[in-house]
Amino acid sequence: MKIQEVKVRMWDELRLDKQALDACVLIIDFLEQSDRGSLKFITFNTLKQKVSSENESVIFRAATYLTSENAHLLDINFIYSKEGYNEELSRAEVIEANETGVLYVSGRPIKDFSSDIHIYFSLNNLGDE
Repeated sequence: MKIQEVKVRMWDELRLDKQALDACVLIIDFLEQSDRGSLKFITFNTLKQKVSSENESVIFRAATYLTSENAHLLDINFIYSKEGYNEELSRAEVIEANETGVLYVSGRPIKDFSSDIHIYFSLNNLGDE
């Protein structure tokens, strides 16, 4: 979906949540003004800086909308990071780890992993359409 289409759609879909709507507008402005190459690793803290809201739930609602099927401008990604080692994780791997209590990183089982999994966002290629 094109960014312009998302803009039109979100005004209707988020009209009852003005805070999330305003946050989405600021995030989309950030996405449009940024170099595409820099949008491969967007942290929650980056979104907080762009929205500048003390209320993290507003940013969470905006990020949830922008990653939803209705907008899908952003993809959700996961990375395991500990002591300088980083490994990308699929959503399925994270779900399985949460269900079983064990995360497999490079074939090794890790039981205490929750603080070492980090979520980040990236621009969905559909935003280029």
